[in-house]
Amino acid sequence: MALVMSILFPYAVTLAFSGTAAAGEQEENGMDSGRRILLDRETPGYADLEDYLVGVVARQMPAEYEKEALKAQAIIARTYIVKQMGEETEIAESSLDLDILEKEQLKNLWGTQDFAEFYQKIENAVNETAGQVITWEGELIDPLFCRASSGKTRQGDELHPYLQPVNSPKDVEAEGFLTVTVWTKEEFAEKLSAIPEGEGISADSVPGCVQIGRRDESGYIEEIQVGSLIHSGETVQYALGLPSPDFTIEEYEGNIRAASSGVGHGYGLSQYGANERAKEGWTAQDILEYYYKNIVLISE
Repeated sequence: MALVMSILFPYAVTLAFSGTAAAGEQEENGMDSGRRILLDRETPGYADLEDYLVGVVARQMPAEYEKEALKAQAIIARTYIVKQMGEETEIAESSLDLDILEKEQLKNLWGTQDFAEFYQKIENAVNETAGQVITWEGELIDPLFCRASSGKTRQGDELHPYLQPVNSPKDVEAEGFLTVTVWTKEEFAEKLSAIPEGEGISADSVPGCVQIGRRDESGYIEEIQVGSLIHSGETVQYALGLPSPDFTIEEYEGNIRAASSGVGHGYGLSQYGANERAKEGWTAQDILEYYYKNIVLISE
């Protein structure tokens, strides 16, 4: 089954969490990577790709993370944008599906006291990886990532052979790793009834009308039956507003309770796991070669 890009990069896209980026200055500041972003906003302009990446990484990964983890994220973000560019050297910002935060918003996020330090830290991570992208058999990969896996990352499909399950045990220590959500039966049925191309679900039929079918080897739901229809784990996850497609559902004191493990879709690099490995002395390349198999880093 082909992986759907909307659930892969970023988390929401997540991650999505990930789907939000921050931009640097809207005018070129002298750096010339040979690639640039057209800022097709109310006041248009251009940003060099490398300058733009500072803001992207600043939003995608916590600035408190280790430098080598931030460098790995910079390579991931660069790979994504360059892949979207294709043969071109310019791309419209609106085509990247990235929301933007300006520097003033980053100051609000980090606080004025930490802003200069954090911005410089991320700028260094981008500069020290300048031009580096991830390839598999000569082609740019889809650099999927999540905030934290459920303890083991997921197997990719035939289009993503570099995504192989790897253990990421310290992810269980990540903030928000275990999420428990409780609904009334009426609320739960209403959410399930709103699934696109789904069917109406009555409160008196839950949770019996929900049957988890197949899970992958990492524990994520691949198929789940709701009423008479089969859906993907991600479809039901989104309908219920859960942070991960690794979840359980049960009746609890007359209500419905779901327990979800991990943050994000579980494919590719785990940001929390990458940071823990960076603490142990792993380099950005070590981290990327662990989470993406048989890859080669090249400089564009």
